[in-house]
Amino acid sequence: VFDAVLRLCRERSYDDIGLADIAAAVGVEEEEVRRLWPTKSLVVMESLLHHVAPSMRFPRTGDMRRDLTQQLTVTAELFADPGIARHRRLTLGDHTREHR
Repeated sequence: VFDAVLRLCRERSYDDIGLADIAAAVGVEEEEVRRLWPTKSLVVMESLLHHVAPSMRFPRTGDMRRDLTQQLTVTAELFADPGIARHRRLTLGDHTREHR
């Protein structure tokens, strides 16, 4: 599911992705997706987190400058990824509106 959502995020705008699209990309019924993620923002946020989290583990080498440079470089690369950057802000805003 996470890979399918990320693929959709790279191909479409956030507004052009729906739970039905996600279900179709995975090959399941929409209700199966909705049972696990009741809103689009939840499945997109979890998919982005699933993709980003492994890249955000940084070992402490004892060289603070090198560690910080590595962290900033990886973070900049992630924010430059079109599948993440353009959806990150929209997902958070959508999630906030859904839970007011």
